[in-house]
Amino acid sequence: MKLSIEFSEISRYVEKRYNQNLTLRRVDDNTVSVTVKIAVISKSLNLCIEEVTADSVTLRYNAGFGVDSIISLLLSFFATPQTEKVVKKEEGHRIRVELTGLNNSEKALEYLALEDIRVKEDGLSVIAQLK
Repeated sequence: MKLSIEFSEISRYVEKRYNQNLTLRRVDDNTVSVTVKIAVISKSLNLCIEEVTADSVTLRYNAGFGVDSIISLLLSFFATPQTEKVVKKEEGHRIRVELTGLNNSEKALEYLALEDIRVKEDGLSVIAQLK
């Protein structure tokens, strides 16, 4: 099964849900550039899809000046029992997202096993198999 999610859809979701202006751009098949604009300041970060399992995704980010500190600060600032189950900071500039901890994904993961995620020109291509 193949699911396509456009960058514009992700940006609209983030803006509506978190009131945050986000721009996504393809770098290569595994990497997306994420630019966040806060007031008059923009910060870009490359996220590389490093590993995809049936129920988690591991992302590696480029750790430019201060990025590690900013990510650690954001994770602790937004830390709740829910987010701590979902987002795990790992060694080597990595973040693992446990999809089973997301509110609405548990039911879907009962029937689907995530296999791969590829970055396309205009969005993400998610490949999953029925269990």
